[in-house]
Amino acid sequence: MSKYHKIATPKQTAGGGFAYEDKVVAYFLVWLLAGKSPLDIPGRIDRIDCQVAVDDWDGFDDLLITLTDGTNSCRFAFSIKSNVQFTKKSAPSSLVKSAWSR
Repeated sequence: MSKYHKIATPKQTAGGGFAYEDKVVAYFLVWLLAGKSPLDIPGRIDRIDCQVAVDDWDGFDDLLITLTDGTNSCRFAFSIKSNVQFTKKSAPSSLVKSAWSR
């Protein structure tokens, strides 16, 4: 085995990241059911999409919410991570790339 080969952690193989992501999505589902916006903008959640990279979405792809206010709508994309992403010096290159792609 190569010294560069990464071994999956028990958290990864047990779905720990997905469990955290499910809680975040559930939070937004409550707002959708309430017909209100969780953000400090007018409108309500009209649509929730998860794992949108398969739909050729560039950028943060773990969660995509669409808010609608009358005839106007806007989308907010989220990267949901259960571990620390930022250090004092930098952020992961994949996160930076996703942030600047949309």
